[in-house]
Amino acid sequence: MQRLKSKRSHDPKTGQKVLLSFALIILLGSRILSSVATIQDVQASFPETPERGDINLPAIELQDTTAQAHIATQSKMAGDNGQRLRELSEHKDKVERVRAFYARSNAPMADHADYIVTVSEQFGLDWRLIPSISIVESSGGKFCFKPYNFAGWGKMGFNNFEEAIYTVAAGLASGYRTSNPYAIAPKYNPVTPSSWANKVSYLMTQV
Repeated sequence: MQRLKSKRSHDPKTGQKVLLSFALIILLGSRILSSVATIQDVQASFPETPERGDINLPAIELQDTTAQAHIATQSKMAGDNGQRLRELSEHKDKVERVRAFYARSNAPMADHADYIVTVSEQFGLDWRLIPSISIVESSGGKFCFKPYNFAGWGKMGFNNFEEAIYTVAAGLASGYRTSNPYAIAPKYNPVTPSSWANKVSYLMTQV
């Protein structure tokens, strides 16, 4: 029996198992220590309390400036659009008034009310001047002594009313440089300037 016990205590397989167990314990301990170190490194990278100065204030100010610039641009566009809408509304009102003015006399130039207002504004004339002159001279294009010459403009004829309107407007702007009938009359109608000016001036108040 003593020999059997001694033989078992020196069994090489038992020694290998012991060494293998120690090796596993050492390896496991090494891995645990490595994991703890990794966790500490990660915690060190993300401190619980952020340091002051982490917020990028210049970037926020830049965003505010950009927003203000955008708002200013939009406001300007809205203002420009509002002005344009007012101009279009005023133009439409003038056209309707010229058309109604001609309609009272059943004048053929009523169809050219929009063009009359547009050309008058282009040359800086009172938009009521040409309609008033046309009524005095030809009853609004009914009785033209030359083709489409609604204003008694020289002795020329025209191909259509629009050509005549443009020629008269350009001539009034460059030759008379005023929309005042009393200043125009002495040269425009030297025979009866006062009467002509009175009629044109009155009609302008009726447009």
